[in-house]
Amino acid sequence: MSEGIDVINSRLKDMYGLDVSVSKPNYRIVWSNSQYEIRTNPAGFDIYGDEEIFLRTEFGPKEVEKYPLHPDMWVLECLQPKTARDIPFLVDPVMYSYEPLFIFGAGNSNPQPIWKAVNFLVHAHKFRQAVTEKKTDKDLLIEDMKNLAKEKEECKMYLQNENPPLATSLHAGESVLNAGLGEKTNE
Repeated sequence: MSEGIDVINSRLKDMYGLDVSVSKPNYRIVWSNSQYEIRTNPAGFDIYGDEEIFLRTEFGPKEVEKYPLHPDMWVLECLQPKTARDIPFLVDPVMYSYEPLFIFGAGNSNPQPIWKAVNFLVHAHKFRQAVTEKKTDKDLLIEDMKNLAKEKEECKMYLQNENPPLATSLHAGESVLNAGLGEKTNE
């Protein structure tokens, strides 16, 4: 017997959390027919009447079905930042949107989501994210070299300063050096 969608969504929220920037679950399951988004299309939206007779083309933002090619199906979605590619077409001030990970019933898949399958898909998605975001040793070395160069430049600027902050505060009696630890302490 499969769990209800509310139970699965509750588990997704409990196990995989909320995105703190928008207070929404990181993963969710939704019914495809209930999902809409506001889009714009430079070519406009063709409007048809009865018997598929073309009436006109409308321009500007329009609320459209999110999954017109997959009616009457459950969709596992992941909350993700909008990409530069999405921004010209999606009309929404929020910089995050739910993107499909898996459509239950598409192809030969089971049309009813079950927790084991959903959990497996989310784990696979999180693993793929970790692998694609992983930095190589070369990336880490380059990052370390950049940080070292920046630190050297800051030290050079500090030493070239005629009135370095530490020397100035020591001279004014605002700071004291702890000889044992070499730490600055403010009085």
